[in-house]
Amino acid sequence: CVRVHPDAQVEVVVPRGTSRQHVSRFLAEHESWIARRLARLPLPKPEVFPPEALELTAVGECWRIHVAAGRGRTRLQVIAPGLLQLRGALDRADDLRRVLRRWVIEHGRAVLTPRVHARAALNGLAVSAVQVRTQRTRWGSCSHRRVICLNAAVLFQPPRVLDYLIAHELGHLRHMNHSAAFWRAVEGLEPDWRTLDRELLRGWERVPAWFRQRPTEDA
Repeated sequence: CVRVHPDAQVEVVVPRGTSRQHVSRFLAEHESWIARRLARLPLPKPEVFPPEALELTAVGECWRIHVAAGRGRTRLQVIAPGLLQLRGALDRADDLRRVLRRWVIEHGRAVLTPRVHARAALNGLAVSAVQVRTQRTRWGSCSHRRVICLNAAVLFQPPRVLDYLIAHELGHLRHMNHSAAFWRAVEGLEPDWRTLDRELLRGWERVPAWFRQRPTEDA
């Protein structure tokens, strides 16, 4: 299949072993469809970078950012409740992005891990570990070892969407597939899952461009 992402990236998913010629032919056959999808994408809004604040909507947090020019290693630290200081060479955007992304990921581990364990325990389920990191296309996953992985970008989503994503991955503790039984399990955890699943599909529109764009060497 072929997907057009909100950031105008075109992704082709094919079975392992598919030849380059087949992929090229597939893209040529879908060229007009891809062009129509790209034309429908909203024009990107100018984005201030570094941002004035981190709006972590999913967990109800807003962190203001004080930017200070400085020499040496770029760093980000909490200097007061709800206030971060980003210090470094302001012309080194890659370094600034890297430390901001790293902080969001690490903060995500701190706030999302207990939330997943608590939701699991509330429903009589057990999670062996929770991982939070960045992923290109996936919002979450659950392994056979009962390890749940969440994309740190979910922090920029509405709280109900975060709740649904957790419910979705908890559903995989019972069914490691997307069968009818799996969706019944999800519905037991989140009755409005259909609406929230559609919201999650649009989720990349809410993620800041600086977070989606990987620095040269990501954390």
